[in-house]
Amino acid sequence: MGNGHMTHPAMGNGHMTHPAMGNGHMTHPAMGNGHMTHPAMGNGHMTHQAMGNGHMTHPAMGNGHMTHPAMQPPAAPLTNGQTASQASHAAPANQESPNGLQMLRTIGMGKYEFTDPWHPKEMLKELNQQRREKEFTDLKIIVEGKEFEVHQNVLASCSLYFKDLVKRLSGEKCVGEKLELSMSNIGADVLELLLEFVYTGSLIIDSANAKTLLEAANKFQFNTFCKVCVSFLEKQLTAGNCLGVLGMAEAMQCTELHSMAKAFALQNFPDVAGQDEVLSVSKDDLLSYLANDSLNTKAEELVYETVVKWTKKDPASRGQHISELLAVVRLPFIHPSYLLNVVDNEELIKSSEACRDLGGLQGPGR
Repeated sequence: MGNGHMTHPAMGNGHMTHPAMGNGHMTHPAMGNGHMTHPAMGNGHMTHQAMGNGHMTHPAMGNGHMTHPAMQPPAAPLTNGQTASQASHAAPANQESPNGLQMLRTIGMGKYEFTDPWHPKEMLKELNQQRREKEFTDLKIIVEGKEFEVHQNVLASCSLYFKDLVKRLSGEKCVGEKLELSMSNIGADVLELLLEFVYTGSLIIDSANAKTLLEAANKFQFNTFCKVCVSFLEKQLTAGNCLGVLGMAEAMQCTELHSMAKAFALQNFPDVAGQDEVLSVSKDDLLSYLANDSLNTKAEELVYETVVKWTKKDPASRGQHISELLAVVRLPFIHPSYLLNVVDNEELIKSSEACRDLGGLQGPGR
């Protein structure tokens, strides 16, 4: 080796400076004067790898200096308080600063995008406070004698129905005049919950008001509110309410809820058949339900009994449909003894001219 330099056999003349050191010599506590002689070496000085100004050339390097990746040399401060090191490196994504701001990304040299995750919530909080104190409100809604003062732009931003309505009413009023709207197709308590959600993003919902809220949200096109109600109802499906939810979803053309309720009702038919709700569905809905190929039943007798029970709930008006409903019952799957002892002795069957020949009632199967 030469004087103070250690050359790797496969290296060139490049120098490697350890970034933690300056140009001055540093003496290792276990060393003397900063020089250490390796037993297998000559008199060349070898500087400790973590110190001193000895240069070491990496075999893959050229003549340039290589800086240790885990360390950086002291950086000179810039006039704006940054250091040269900070200015030349991209800011880490989503880094949160002490004031709550989050750094999202670097958009240029020395330019960073910040966001305040609390900004929307704080803004809504202030708008809601203004609504309660009737500050800057420009729309009055009157429902069941109760007045609700709101901001047109806030309501219009959440409801397509109110957006179109406000546009139309604004053309009929003088500039600066507060709009008034009387509504009879919604309850005051329901509107209050809708407005609370609009201004806070929070909603108290339970099994008692979920359907009413969904109907109102759907009618007035509060799309986000609809999604909240649908999500709640999907989690609340039971054998006792799935058919009612199914009918409501169909009437509102709510595809997601309709699919979920239908699948639940078909899968849980043995339990659904024992509920009072099945007796309240329309003839067409019952027919569609029982004729579905996915109806989960291991005993066709239960399908027959459901038809009879539904008809007996109001025989005067429903008796005329008995033959049509029995057509979806797979009679060949009913035990002969049940046909003989139960079906043949049923008064509804015996009194129906269309049902006398049950052998022909093998209709569309499942």
